[in-house]
Amino acid sequence: MPAELVWTKEDERDHDLELALLTALFIKWYGTTLKAIHTITARFFNLGPVPLDDPSVRQIILNAQAAAVAVDATTQKAIAQRIAAGLEQGLTARQIAYGTDDFPGIDGLFGETWKNRPLTVARTEIQKAQLEASINRFRRLGGGAVTHLLVSDGDFDAFCENRNGTIVPISNPPSMAHPNCRLAVSPILGGIP
Repeated sequence: MPAELVWTKEDERDHDLELALLTALFIKWYGTTLKAIHTITARFFNLGPVPLDDPSVRQIILNAQAAAVAVDATTQKAIAQRIAAGLEQGLTARQIAYGTDDFPGIDGLFGETWKNRPLTVARTEIQKAQLEASINRFRRLGGGAVTHLLVSDGDFDAFCENRNGTIVPISNPPSMAHPNCRLAVSPILGGIP
């Protein structure tokens, strides 16, 4: 364990590589999910070949890149908050890095808070891509075929439980409430039943 926290050029290169790999992974998730939802929607509504490369698809890919940056920013913010808390307590760089009996340190973030973070990120981003792709395809049907969405959210928190089973206009779709949110939507054709 190093005695001091020192940011080096090597760390910066690792950070850039990590962000590039995370972005590529998110784009792959979003692209794969978008293609799957597109295929299902086209088959269900008997649309025949519908081009997948359009402005809305490119926007979804841009959203994937933004999601990768947001995950990185969340990590940076959590580390910054832990450093600030350590400095307020008058701790040394080593104590901030590795903790004390009363302070978990930056190392504590990775051992506790982020123990399941890769799985949480994967689940959340795949669900976000699926939701965005579904809404995108339902809107593209044209002619007002899909006017409303049935909200399915099987989570056990109060917010998600309250919206489970509700119907919303497609012009105002719901968004995920938190990481690991299970929000999904189904199309309602031709008006509210």
